[in-house]
Amino acid sequence: MLCRELGIQKTRTTPYHPAGNGQVERMNRTLASMLAKVVQEEGRHWDECLPKVMMAHRASVQSSTRETPYTMVFGTLCRMPEDMLRTCDQNANTASAQVRQLKAALAKVHSNARRRLRKAALRQKHNHDRACAGSRHHVGDWVLLKSSKPQRGQCRKLQMRWLGPYCILSRLSSVTYPIQHVKRHTDVQVVHSDRLKPCPRDVRVPTKEKVRRPRSPVPTHESERPSTRNFAPYIDLDPDDPPMRIQSPTIYGESGRPHRNRRRPRWCQDYHVELPRMY
Repeated sequence: MLCRELGIQKTRTTPYHPAGNGQVERMNRTLASMLAKVVQEEGRHWDECLPKVMMAHRASVQSSTRETPYTMVFGTLCRMPEDMLRTCDQNANTASAQVRQLKAALAKVHSNARRRLRKAALRQKHNHDRACAGSRHHVGDWVLLKSSKPQRGQCRKLQMRWLGPYCILSRLSSVTYPIQHVKRHTDVQVVHSDRLKPCPRDVRVPTKEKVRRPRSPVPTHESERPSTRNFAPYIDLDPDDPPMRIQSPTIYGESGRPHRNRRRPRWCQDYHVELPRMY
């Protein structure tokens, strides 16, 4: 309701996708770079340097608008500490004249800033489209998902960046897809195409079979099993050599995966409670 009363259009962006909030992320990057140049070696008291850094940023010329943020808001140049030593202008205008002059200055500054922003946007779009290949994903394709979320107990630099495989369920827009994990069907996410890449062909597909199939068919009936009646336990290789004993062949049946030892959790086991004696 607050956004509706103030005329604010609320939008949602893909999580862990900095390009969705480009202006905010670019401001954070600039601010962090400026703070790194003025804070101490430990970097613990960075909040004490924040007012000075913000003043320097507001008095700096922006590359796209070619104006300072202070001028865009107040219509005049930012007054620096050295301006306090200068004498005041004796030919100051009246309050009404000052208001008209300020409104004209703001209108001119905003008009020039909009024109420069349109040119900067076209230039940035042209530079982006030159290296952009577009989305090549289709419904039903298997893809891998890039994850920047740190895993508990793992080093962020050594953890796996690509998770999956996932299957594309549908296409919401030209760059937005809902995906579902091929094994964990409850894992459904809506992500940007920049976080997806085609799944390699050598990735093993999980199957529902729990028992491994034997390489050769195992006989099930007694008639199909090899007979051992005429099997000779001794064989003579040479008349002068002693006979060598040959063990009878062992017929193995079909075996599945080995089962693990299942142990009940401690909270499910029996426990003994000692109650205080009542005197």
